[in-house]
Amino acid sequence: MPVRTRIATVLSARMASSRLPGKAMLPLGGVPMIQFVIERLRDTQYGGKIILATTQRADDDVLVQMGVKMGICVFRGADVDVAGRYVAAAHEFGLDWIVRVTGDCPFLDAQSLDHCLAQWQPKGAAIWTTKGIFPVGIDYELISCAALAAEWPAMSTEEREHVTLRFYGVEAERSYGRKQFSLPAGWVRGTKHLTVDTQEDYRCACELVDRLGCRNFPVADLFNMVGV
Repeated sequence: MPVRTRIATVLSARMASSRLPGKAMLPLGGVPMIQFVIERLRDTQYGGKIILATTQRADDDVLVQMGVKMGICVFRGADVDVAGRYVAAAHEFGLDWIVRVTGDCPFLDAQSLDHCLAQWQPKGAAIWTTKGIFPVGIDYELISCAALAAEWPAMSTEEREHVTLRFYGVEAERSYGRKQFSLPAGWVRGTKHLTVDTQEDYRCACELVDRLGCRNFPVADLFNMVGV
């Protein structure tokens, strides 16, 4: 992990989710879900500051207030052009690299994030990812801000919504390179779905947290419970 690189963990969230509106503020473990995931990530040693990246919409004022309450940085930008929001946040905070995480993955934590970042070699590729390796919902992507800014003007609407989608294509991989983070010892790839996209996902997440009895449990404890 390089010590002089300007890096931050940028958490995107908004209230206007199409499948589960307002999910970022739904209670999970006794606190709003966005607070739940911020608490789990904020002790990262390698991921830099936590930045909550939301939109200019009035209904996202509540997320801004939560970020301020928790003492983290907040950035407001584009709504559906999430890539543009990330590019603007990188410019605002003078970042070289962004760890991309999302508010619908409440079970992320600092320990698994730092496991990934300890593997990182900045010259190896413009994007490092857990996709295809980690269970769905424990998702980290480390993206070069320069590469993201360079590709953003040419992105389609779908690519802008999904931020890094363009970097999984053959042409971008050839131009920028892509590497995958390896699993921690004892983890398996698994097929469980651990994101919160629907009401049923939310019900399951609440049940898991209640059974674990706290908010800062290790991801491995979660896996042991759900059989990943």
